[in-house]
Amino acid sequence: MRRNIEKTINAFLAGRRHTERVCSTRDSVLKSYLMPIARRVKTGAVMLVHEEASPSQTTNSHIRAVAFTCELIGIPLYRVTTKQLNRVDNTKETD
Repeated sequence: MRRNIEKTINAFLAGRRHTERVCSTRDSVLKSYLMPIARRVKTGAVMLVHEEASPSQTTNSHIRAVAFTCELIGIPLYRVTTKQLNRVDNTKETD
């Protein structure tokens, strides 16, 4: 896993803000370029877009890296569409 996405995923899971060249996290949302690809919810689970929604190979690799990390450390993971991810009300779903 590349270090820039690794640092960003770690910050995302810890609820910290972090920005790298092509990925960033703020509040409960992880973005690849400007596309939201994952969201932490109040239950501790992560909503992650399907790889088919990815517009690029880089974003696709970011989605796979998030899935791998969540599975590795035992965080519940729910695959959703981009529309479903964007529909979640951030103020109600996160701490």
